[in-house]
Amino acid sequence: MTRSSQSPVTPLSISRGDADGERSHENSGGRLAPRLVSQREAAAYLGISYWTLRDLVFKREIPSLRIGRRLLLDLRDLEAFISQAKTLTG
Repeated sequence: MTRSSQSPVTPLSISRGDADGERSHENSGGRLAPRLVSQREAAAYLGISYWTLRDLVFKREIPSLRIGRRLLLDLRDLEAFISQAKTLTG
C-alpha cells in the first residue's frame, strides 16, 4: 500500500467521557477515530515539531509502542503528558 492510497486523518473530537471516566474519540463523521497515531500526527496534536516529539519519545517522557516498523503513540498518553506538563501560575 502506498502512502497516497491511505485515507487522510480527520480531526478528533474528544468527549468528556462517561461515568467510568472513559473518553470516546470520534471524528467529524461520527465514526471512531484511531486511538494510536503516528509520530507526525502526535506532533501536530501537541503543537510541537516532529523532531521535538522524537526527542521526548527518545527520553521516554512520552510512551510509545512499535507495531512492525511503525512507532505509534496512544492519544491517552498524549493527554497524560499535557496534564503533567501544565503548570499553575498565580
